[in-house]
Amino acid sequence: MFLTGSAQYAIRSAGAYDYQFANDWTGPVGRACISARPQATLALQAVVSGESKARTRRKAWRWTTRPRVVYLGPQINFTWGSRFSAQVGADLPVSIESTGNQLVPDYRVRAAVTFWRF
Repeated sequence: MFLTGSAQYAIRSAGAYDYQFANDWTGPVGRACISARPQATLALQAVVSGESKARTRRKAWRWTTRPRVVYLGPQINFTWGSRFSAQVGADLPVSIESTGNQLVPDYRVRAAVTFWRF
């Protein structure tokens, strides 16, 4: 058994036409069961992640888009040897709070492959 967690905060500055996307944070936390062999490990993880944004701006306008979404979903982690790892996961929204008219994903799929680790 193990527990993982991370956090990311994205700071955005004003771009063309004085339009500024809102700063946002995301962060997954998960608990996993692991199966280890001499050359490989396989872990099934339950992950809770969230996403929250501030308000988007353009010049003096301040839009009321301000989504907050909480996701829950499975993730599979696999390692082979000391240098190869792969990860695939799905996020299903369990709580969506949004203001104004905006698009919020129905689900998200994540995948990663690492061929070389230090």
